[in-house]
Amino acid sequence: MDKPGDFKTITIKINGKVSPIKEEHNQTPKKNEENDIPVIGKSSLHAVEKATEQETAAAQEAQEEDEFEWILPEIEDDDELKEYTIVTQSKAKKGKGYKGKGSALKGPRKKGVLPSILLSIFLAVLLGGSLGILMLKMVISDSASEPSTGAITEEAPSEEPAETGQASIELPSITGYMVQAGVFSTPENAEGEAQTMAAKGVPTKVIGIENNSYIYVGLADNLEDAKLLKTQVQSKGIETFAKEVAFGGATLSGLQESEKSILELASPLYQLLTEIITTASLSNSISSDRLDSLNGQLEQWNGMKAAENEQVKQIKTELDEASENIKSYAEKSEAKLLINAQQHLLNFLGVYNQLK
Repeated sequence: MDKPGDFKTITIKINGKVSPIKEEHNQTPKKNEENDIPVIGKSSLHAVEKATEQETAAAQEAQEEDEFEWILPEIEDDDELKEYTIVTQSKAKKGKGYKGKGSALKGPRKKGVLPSILLSIFLAVLLGGSLGILMLKMVISDSASEPSTGAITEEAPSEEPAETGQASIELPSITGYMVQAGVFSTPENAEGEAQTMAAKGVPTKVIGIENNSYIYVGLADNLEDAKLLKTQVQSKGIETFAKEVAFGGATLSGLQESEKSILELASPLYQLLTEIITTASLSNSISSDRLDSLNGQLEQWNGMKAAENEQVKQIKTELDEASENIKSYAEKSEAKLLINAQQHLLNFLGVYNQLK
């Protein structure tokens, strides 16, 4: 039988908090007289039921908390995954070489697209430029070829003036009394020797006749005067001899009338100039009547039109220069002027002999 004053305490945890329930024993439990079983009062039974309900509620709340706590890790895992994804993207942007799936797929593509586009543009420009240059060269070559054909067709009319004014002339042979210094089988050897002689102060000209090259160092209007001039040249250390030589005598055609007139006047003018030079070289003077004859011929000579034929043009130039040197010598009496006049007459004979 329980002692008075003794009581038991039932402890219940609700939400983790301890809530003690004290059972009061003020009332002595009644016993069933037949079975000797204590009878619990209504207040005690109500307290037990209330505690049981609270414990059941606490268990359900605990279960809900457990279930809530079991869901939270999934949310945290989701947060971690989201955070992991953000970190992965930031690493890919910084380009630190993170080898995650996202960066491995997206990074190289972003880096490779721009260079590939630039390379494509460069190749397209290079190819287009090359084709453009090739086409330009083809166009230029075509345009250049067209004027060339036009130039050829235009050259033919340039010969028409000679055909329209067709003139022909049979050139008279000019007899020259020459002071000869040597003869060579090749023009090169003759020219080399002629330069050595010219350095000694004598007029020098290489003229090809037949298959030989002759070096002439003076001329006169007759053979006797040529021999006298030979003596003057030999005094300068050059071996010479005097001889008679025929130049020219060919028949020319296809000339303009002005060119024909120049050739007709060339031979008598040469003869007069040779006579004046020979006299001046031997006597160191020129007579006034010879100068008057020269001026008379030069009036008609200077009135000739310019020639288009190069050889005829050179013939007129050489006779002009010889005449000017003779007139200058008449005023100044300088021996160099006579040497220059002889040089121009020798040049004239060289061109005259080549006329064809």
